[in-house]
Amino acid sequence: MRISATNSTGYLLFEGCSPGKGQLVLTINKPNGTEIAEAASVWLDLEEVSSMYEQAIITDNTTGAISDWTSTLTVKNPLPARPGEDQNIIVMVHGIDVSLLDWDVESDTVFKRLFWSGFQGKFATVKWPCDLLIPIPHPFVISVFNQSELKAYKASTALINYLNQLRSRFPGYRLNLLVHSQGNAVVSEAIKQSGVSFDTYILTQGALPANAYDVDAPTDAAIVAYDTGKKITPEWQPMGYHGVYTNLTGSLVNFYNPQDKVLGYWIYNQKHFKPSPHYSYDGTNCLNDSLNHKILVTDTQESRSMISRSRTDPIGRQGPMSGQITQGVIGSAIDLHAQFGFNGTTTDEHSAQWTRPIQTSRPYYQQFLRSCLIQPAP
Repeated sequence: MRISATNSTGYLLFEGCSPGKGQLVLTINKPNGTEIAEAASVWLDLEEVSSMYEQAIITDNTTGAISDWTSTLTVKNPLPARPGEDQNIIVMVHGIDVSLLDWDVESDTVFKRLFWSGFQGKFATVKWPCDLLIPIPHPFVISVFNQSELKAYKASTALINYLNQLRSRFPGYRLNLLVHSQGNAVVSEAIKQSGVSFDTYILTQGALPANAYDVDAPTDAAIVAYDTGKKITPEWQPMGYHGVYTNLTGSLVNFYNPQDKVLGYWIYNQKHFKPSPHYSYDGTNCLNDSLNHKILVTDTQESRSMISRSRTDPIGRQGPMSGQITQGVIGSAIDLHAQFGFNGTTTDEHSAQWTRPIQTSRPYYQQFLRSCLIQPAP
């Protein structure tokens, strides 16, 4: 519901126990029950929040050789184009450690907070088959980052299909991407592989190397120190990360938090779990000996996720170099710690935009809308 006053506009969502329609009548009574006044009635049509946005579910087929893995797409609640509506679409893609239930809750939360921040366009959310960090991140659990990243790359095929569908169904609409953490592996790979167009791509707390987007990103000496001897890994694309996403075109914005605790675990993984068990690199070839004999790895997605070690911090913790605004193909950046107080004291802060209450997270969504040119700057 939209309400207008003399100098401002507000947006409201009414939440109830179940969907339905009904008449709302406001009456004012004395303590003894005598009615004093009755306001004009309004009719309400209450719907499930999830029926107000579109859901896309990606399923990976992980049988056979890794190079043969594929992904499929199912779209739930496809939304129609409506005359005169706001012609902006926001597509959210989640990160690692998101169950189906978590995805439902996060999607509802993001939709409502965008609405409360003034967004009146279409919202869509994508579920991809990430791995889960159970129990809460522990050194021996962190190694699942690599396998989950591989699944993210394979999910990119279905995402290409979905983004092309949106472009076809909504010609002339602006396509804005809100991509969290490891979800950037799905989205960046989809754009790299297909060149699918977008208007704004927000990498928020991205769990990929900074040098994937910026070949001049400063290295992290502590990570580089591990890339020696039997632990050496390929650096440059296509088998490594360095420069792999420098072909992305469009408006990219890096929402980063230099104190992000979960991305600290990502750095730990780069140091200690690259290459993954049974994988190696001999200086020329990437190899897999999981079948007790060395097999040449030719799949670039498998090489990056399972073998290659980043030489930089993740893009979600590293902003532009001093005196600069851009980071390679990324045109601008927002420091989530400096501007919104996102910190590194808990793992929840990696997802502060939906784990925090609306009172402290709303500025994040307002900035997102400004970065997408949906809402004017204050």
